[in-house]
Amino acid sequence: MVWSAGKSQTWIGVTPASGAVASGVYTYVDITANPTGKTAGTYSGNVVISGSGAVNTPQNVPITMTILPAITITYPNGGETFRYGQNVVITWNVNVPGQTVSKTDTYYSTDNGATWKLVKSQTGRVASCAWKVPNLSKASTKCLVKSQFKNAQGGVIAEGKSDATFTMTK
Repeated sequence: MVWSAGKSQTWIGVTPASGAVASGVYTYVDITANPTGKTAGTYSGNVVISGSGAVNTPQNVPITMTILPAITITYPNGGETFRYGQNVVITWNVNVPGQTVSKTDTYYSTDNGATWKLVKSQTGRVASCAWKVPNLSKASTKCLVKSQFKNAQGGVIAEGKSDATFTMTK
């Protein structure tokens, strides 16, 4: 059977776009979404897969891409050095029009964002978080902070992290 896949939007990628398979054999199609140049919002499109001589062809696959508004971390945003026990106020800017923020969670990472530890969970939309630098078993130069705005269901509606790493020492 010869098959092909078409897409309705330029931000949707389909690989491969066509092919041939023997009867009773299947193949995979990778569908990707590219957010480059898109602003925050929800985008919809579809991929249509059709095959000559196939049953139930064509098949329509709906695709939805949601781009969250970005939180811009303003401090710490890279290059700073903090010592254990130091009081730091993490700050950020964000514009989330028309969204109800139920909770703001702030996190830190000591491994360049591979894992995150909660600093504080705050009710509603806030723009800062007081933080006492934790006692680490060893210093780290790969620290980041991030904040997330969440809706009443706990879904993330905006997030952002430091642009570059900072250091935490003992």
